Formats: sequence, structure tokens, C-alpha cells
Amino acid sequence: YDVHTLTADCFGIWREPPTDVELRFTAEVAPDARAWRFHGSQTQEILGDGSLVVRFRAGGTEEMVHHLATWGATVTVVRPDALRERLASFARDALVHHEIGYMP
Repeated sequence: YDVHTLTADCFGIWREPPTDVELRFTAEVAPDARAWRFHGSQTQEILGDGSLVVRFRAGGTEEMVHHLATWGATVTVVRPDALRERLASFARDALVHHEIGYMP
């Protein structure tokens, strides 16, 4: 097997069935996001308001969530719903944990 073939439909190292992903980055971070290669199949579109839409097909929801969390509120998961819901759950869990405070 060829490593590139095995990972062509993955985001990072996670192997799961691929899905169509669409992300929208605010105009503020569009130049930075445009420089990223999120996936080998990605396409990019700059919208009239300066925001950036990135589309690709890949599996690896958990790894996507961790990466997208670094973009904070500057990225919106347009699709798939499962990725958006998992990212929201991740953010809620972190918020609750850190609002309560660290308790060893």
C-alpha cells in the first residue's frame, strides 16, 4: 500500500469514512486561513465580504475538532452537522471545566 493512497481521504491520521466539509473563516483571518492546507482535496473561495470558504472531503472528525478549536469564533462549520455539533460539544465541555476552575 501507498501511504498517500491510504490517507487521501483522511484529515490528519484518523481513518473514518470521508464526508463533505465546508468551513467559513471570517474576513479578519481569511489571509491566514488561505495559507493553510487543511486537506489535499480542498478548494477555496473568497466571498464578497472578504470571508473565506474552504471545502474538502475527508474523515477524521475528532482531529478536525481539535484543529478547528484553535480558530475559535473565526471559523464556522457550515457542514457537516456532525462536525459542527461535535465542535460545539467540545467547546461547551471546555467552558464548563474552566469556569468551574481547576480542582486537583
